[in-house]
Amino acid sequence: MKKSKNKLIYKVLASVLAIALVVTVIPMTYTKALAEGTVENIAGQATVEAELDPWFVSNPQAWIGVDKLTDGECDNPKTNGFNVSKVETDQTTPKTITLSYDNKEVYVDKLILHPSMENVVEDKYRGFPEAFHVDVWDGEKWVEAARATGHTNVKDPVEVTINQTGNIIKITTDLLGPAGQEGQYCLRLSEVQVMGEIRGGTLSTPATDNIASKATKIKAEEPTWVNDWMKLPMLTDGKTDVGCFYTSEFTTEQNTPKEIQFNYDKSYKFDRVVLHPAKENGAVLGFPVNLTISIWDGSKWREAANLENMTVKEPYEIQFPSTEGNAICLTATKLGAANDTQYALMLAEAEIYGNETTTKLDPPSEDIAASASEIKAEVPGWVGDTMKPPVLTDGNKDNFYTSEFETNPETGKVIQFNYSQSYKFDRVVLHPAKENGKVVGFPTEYTISVWDGSKWAPVAYGQKDKVAADAREIKFIPTEGNAICLTATKLGETAEAGKYALMMAEVEIYGTPTGKTLGTPMDMEPPAPPDDPTPEDPDEPAKENVAPKAVIKAETPDWVTENWMKYPMLVDGNKKDGFYTSDFAKKQNTTKVIQFNYERS
Repeated sequence: MKKSKNKLIYKVLASVLAIALVVTVIPMTYTKALAEGTVENIAGQATVEAELDPWFVSNPQAWIGVDKLTDGECDNPKTNGFNVSKVETDQTTPKTITLSYDNKEVYVDKLILHPSMENVVEDKYRGFPEAFHVDVWDGEKWVEAARATGHTNVKDPVEVTINQTGNIIKITTDLLGPAGQEGQYCLRLSEVQVMGEIRGGTLSTPATDNIASKATKIKAEEPTWVNDWMKLPMLTDGKTDVGCFYTSEFTTEQNTPKEIQFNYDKSYKFDRVVLHPAKENGAVLGFPVNLTISIWDGSKWREAANLENMTVKEPYEIQFPSTEGNAICLTATKLGAANDTQYALMLAEAEIYGNETTTKLDPPSEDIAASASEIKAEVPGWVGDTMKPPVLTDGNKDNFYTSEFETNPETGKVIQFNYSQSYKFDRVVLHPAKENGKVVGFPTEYTISVWDGSKWAPVAYGQKDKVAADAREIKFIPTEGNAICLTATKLGETAEAGKYALMMAEVEIYGTPTGKTLGTPMDMEPPAPPDDPTPEDPDEPAKENVAPKAVIKAETPDWVTENWMKYPMLVDGNKKDGFYTSDFAKKQNTTKVIQFNYERS
């Protein structure tokens, strides 16, 4: 037990330790002494990639080029060659220099960046990045090893402590240096030294192929009003600057989730996504503010990245630990502006990078609402076909289902979907009914239950839910069953004053088939309205802690092997020894669930 607790303590400490960055400006005379220390300059053994100003590509100069960055000539800035990027008017335009050692493991102690002198007479230097960061690929993921800021008027080499093992080093500018003319910026260096050593290990390399267009299916909301140049194929056509882009439906609620899901018939180790913003007349539209990237690992969605307060970049690269799966989903949880009053998810292009693997994985859940063998719900005698249960799965959100109207909002109503085979259900999406643009009949309290073959098991609750202006996605722990039911325990307001009902435009139900045969589901009885509260009976038995009687569902991390860290500890009555832990997360607002299910009410 003590050994495992120590491992947990070490993991907690590792999650809060920050990488110490040491940035030092060193005189030129010290450079050779550093190279002759315990480590050596191994930059010349790397394959270097960097942007060269297109003018010099067309008009080659012997002393200018990417190869000058690692030619070892760094003693005299007046005669050294250099590399210079394209000149930009936006100082925040990212530029990169990548040094790759193929599959060889190298230890990087420090980098030394040498500025480039433009004018010998005036002693002027150009293009040294005012701010930059260094990432190292460790064989599985990109690790930010250093970040430096405040480098203006640099004339001496800048040393950056790295202290990281890997096989690829990437230097990325956050602020370019002045290019000479007012309002112009570039990246210009005469030399990059990598002080380290080549080691004997072998490391994998990050994905280099954009596999977005290899997706067998791309799933996303596609408005009926858009032209062909605003539909899903625009995401993977390879064009980023011709005014063609994808857009979701517009909404007035900025926090309405919108997602784009890429499904594959093979499994990949995904490690990054690159987004290109949509533009119209030069203005960026609908670029996500908050974004979550999730990967389907064959049984569940794993969060790979969670970004907040994103600022527009062209392109916007998102790196994350290499994660195996056969589907990847981009969920914008806070949308960008589509116009002055509305928001949407809009992108010109999405690049998905992954290395193919041989692992066979089960596909992600699909919307199976329309596959239900039967939909059971109350049908008022006064409604036409466009307001009956079949409209819940017809794909037309302009029609909607309605129950009978009630004067008591706490009158229970149900919509039950029965299936001829069993599924593992994992989420439901509810699309509200609208009349004259206003939401009607959306339940403010509800329960979602799954028939597991012998009983109804509650899997999700919505209590005192705000009125949903757009689709409401409800995720829950994957649960096997052959029926799923929405029970409204508190109805929404209708357009008629003082009347309440359960009304819904569309229901999406996501699940994966299991191939099992389960018992025929019982009809879910709608709960009766609660009676007027009565005083507690003093002769009633005392209330008891019923937690131990529950069937508990909760995440169990792969690295937890000891029983004293699993969820049974939650109800063992021992508050001193043992505890439950979920998997660790990098983001504090990551959702974690502990669910208690009961066989009786």
